[in-house]
Amino acid sequence: MPCLRRVWSVLAVVGLGLASAGGAACSAPAEDDEGAAAAAVSETDATATLDVHGLDVWARPLAAPALGVTTSGRAVRLAKVGPSASRVLLGAPGSYRLRLEAPDHVPFEVTVDWDGREVRTRDASRAPDGGRAGVTLAHGEAQVGGRSVPSHHLFLGLRHAWFSAQARPPRAGNAVELLFDGEESFRAIDARLREAQRSVLVSTWWWDSNFELVRDTPLASTRDRKKNTILGVLDASPAQKRILVGQFLGSVSLLDWLTTDSELRSRVADPRLQFMREGNDTRGTFRFDALPVRFGDRVRGEGGLEGLAGPEAEEPVPSTVPGHDVDLTTFLPGVDLASIHQKFFVVDGRTAFVGGLNMRETDWDSSKHEVYDVRRLPFSATQAQREAAIDKTCPTGPDGSPPTFCEPPTPGPRKDYMLRIDGPAVADVEDEFVSRWNGLVARGVSDAAGRERMSVPDPASALPAKGGVAVQITTTAPFAAHGIAETWFNAIRNAERFVYVEDQYFRMPMLHDALVQRMDEKPGLRLVVITRPVTRMDPGCAPTRKAHDLFATRYPDRFLYLTTKAFDPVGGRFNGFAEVFLHSKMLVVDDVFMSVGSANKNNRGLVYELEMNAAVLDRTFVTAARRRMLRALHPEVPETDDVATWFGALRAVAGDNARVFQRNQDPELPIERPRGFLYPLELPGSCAFPDVGPDAT
Repeated sequence: MPCLRRVWSVLAVVGLGLASAGGAACSAPAEDDEGAAAAAVSETDATATLDVHGLDVWARPLAAPALGVTTSGRAVRLAKVGPSASRVLLGAPGSYRLRLEAPDHVPFEVTVDWDGREVRTRDASRAPDGGRAGVTLAHGEAQVGGRSVPSHHLFLGLRHAWFSAQARPPRAGNAVELLFDGEESFRAIDARLREAQRSVLVSTWWWDSNFELVRDTPLASTRDRKKNTILGVLDASPAQKRILVGQFLGSVSLLDWLTTDSELRSRVADPRLQFMREGNDTRGTFRFDALPVRFGDRVRGEGGLEGLAGPEAEEPVPSTVPGHDVDLTTFLPGVDLASIHQKFFVVDGRTAFVGGLNMRETDWDSSKHEVYDVRRLPFSATQAQREAAIDKTCPTGPDGSPPTFCEPPTPGPRKDYMLRIDGPAVADVEDEFVSRWNGLVARGVSDAAGRERMSVPDPASALPAKGGVAVQITTTAPFAAHGIAETWFNAIRNAERFVYVEDQYFRMPMLHDALVQRMDEKPGLRLVVITRPVTRMDPGCAPTRKAHDLFATRYPDRFLYLTTKAFDPVGGRFNGFAEVFLHSKMLVVDDVFMSVGSANKNNRGLVYELEMNAAVLDRTFVTAARRRMLRALHPEVPETDDVATWFGALRAVAGDNARVFQRNQDPELPIERPRGFLYPLELPGSCAFPDVGPDAT
């Protein structure tokens, strides 16, 4: 059957050659369409086998892999011998070139030398970013033609093109929802907390027991509003509650109380609502190098090495994040700058919320970002203050005298996100909490008395699929985990059309070189940065200016640097303008990839803060989310996926709003309303602390 021999040859070249009854009938090589013979060793002549296991870098089977094997320019016939393994029969000594590919993964090539007794690998390919796949070699025996022969097992682990090799594996099958700002986010969290039956896990940088999740009745009595506070909701729940709160200025500090309140601390003996505080003692100067991955350990963890000898010594899989020397010294010697910054919830091990929102009075707002919104007032605000906010007036002083100056109520407008996740990725969020909790118990921190170690959650793969979106939970942990950084570097290297940043900061020089390189490579690539203004006295002023000047000078037509303001012409300062405090931590690339969570766009968020982000790879979801982000900033932005169109619209509306802002400073002119929330970002002409480095801010 010469046709079958030809089919085998072609399939081997494209990596889809699998064993079949028909394939075994082809006992001699046949010329393929290129004129090269299909290399074949019969079972009678085989003296050993090479089993090639095509996996991802987490040692899991690939979806739609393509394995091609050639020797002396000829395609090698492959036999399928397992879910992810293909077999090459070895006879006379020779060299084999292997190429493994899979969708959304970095292709990999390696040469295998066979000397008749042993196999060795060499000439492993590297991607342009210096990354490489995992390569592990182990040995056993196989039955071939009724004989037992040595069997060499080559495990290849492809790096993902977008997700971090260092982080927990990405999980398919998630349902995700991007929640906009405090009103939407905390309403969803409140509803899910009220359904909790087994467990509630909370991580926050700041805790206010009277933080109101739902604020539909702002004029209700204190007692009636208490049931909507985070502590009120948790107290009403039958679930076991555990809370981790970031501790200010390191793990041992006179200010260790600052990020909690007396009401939470009074619960130290409550068995049903347990909390611990955690500090970050990173300080001084040190070398930052993201840790490599030992692929063989992952293969062993997945059971791939059972019954085999080895693995042999292997070259670790390096991170694609470049290292640098870190300097955290500032004009405040001895002060720990690092924090525990993760913000997430896990309910009953089935739903997670990951983002940037804290249990703090500043963090609630609606998507309308109204200058006067009574619902933003602190829980302790008086009835007079609440009524004044509704009426957009100023309450009189204690003696009945009229105020001399009226400012909008505080806290002011604020913008942020949370991502709701239902599905397999939830277990990775829970695993992060358990790891931190058990570490604090083991160290015996001040709040650990009476606390017990938590059990590790069920494997994420055991959780049922809830949707079709791939999510990877990524973290930053000093000297240990840098998955967030790796996903961002990967995303920048893959960018083709646009990079969209919406963040409290934009000063991460460790990533700026990658952005510059990619924008030089792709003349149509656009960069949009929406961030907060800095003052001259801000320690982050100098690195922020440097970032702006780099991109504005080099790419004047492809770079937007914007900020956000709200407007209400009645009362207030600056004729009704108020900053929308942009607390977002958002990255979107090409309507394909999104990273959202607690990590800011600064070096500290990528190197030594304790952070958590969710990386999402899904064109349908990310496209819809990006469209809504732009509409939330300016309702008139065209609903289009053409980058040039919406980029131009953002530039135009920001420029027009700048004109309106200047016009409204003149009390002689009638008030003109701006459109949406976008304005060009203006920076101070000089910075008071020009020598403070980017790692410290």
